Amino acid sequence: MINEKVSPLNATILANLHCFACTAKHMSFTLAAKELHLTQSAVSHRIKNLEKQLGFNLFLRFNRNIELTTEGKQLLSSIGHFLHTLNVTIQDIRHQDISGHLTLSAPASFSINWLAPRLGQLKAIHPKLSIAVETPNNLRDFLTENVDAAIYYGAGKYPGLYAKN
Repeated sequence: MINEKVSPLNATILANLHCFACTAKHMSFTLAAKELHLTQSAVSHRIKNLEKQLGFNLFLRFNRNIELTTEGKQLLSSIGHFLHTLNVTIQDIRHQDISGHLTLSAPASFSINWLAPRLGQLKAIHPKLSIAVETPNNLRDFLTENVDAAIYYGAGKYPGLYAKN
């Protein structure tokens, strides 16, 4: 076994670590291969490559079974913690809830006919978001007035604002 320095994590090492975790979960190259949709030989090669990259054995191989080495157990524990943390982070990102107060300014006709029917759905998606809709007859001054967004329509000029025709 070649004892190479471990390079920074790359896609190959991450894929091989996933393969290792799956193999350790099943304690079987064959069952890991089925779960990963790979051949048993591909799983075995990935584990051997990972062991070469890391510089230590992960499994003790016997005729019909495998066992984790001390190093394999230690790495599996770390991978388990890492995958759990990663999963929690992904779930947090997916379920981030927008909160706070949003003040919208829009013409009354637009607010009544288009915006109001959709506010319930927005509120259901983001229950912590407080929404206020104002319907002034003039343009809002974002520098001096307490408004987060405004909707105008027409061919008017709106200096300093984004306008789309």
